[in-house]
Amino acid sequence: FDGSGNWTEVDGKRNTIPTGFAPDKIVAYVKKSFPQTSIIKIEKNKYSYEVELSNGLDIDFDGKGNFVKIDD
Repeated sequence: FDGSGNWTEVDGKRNTIPTGFAPDKIVAYVKKSFPQTSIIKIEKNKYSYEVELSNGLDIDFDGKGNFVKIDD
């Protein structure tokens, strides 16, 4: 958490994390594009989000939750 009490990173240590706090657009994108996976880590930066999936993929989203790219 940051100094204001806002979350900055949630890491399930390779386990599925709850997604009720995550932007709806990100959760919907993951469910639609990767239905057999789950989010195991999400990090909120100043202008973006980084999401790690249970299949090992890392996905970048902009600050509004729009897909940007899949990291190698």
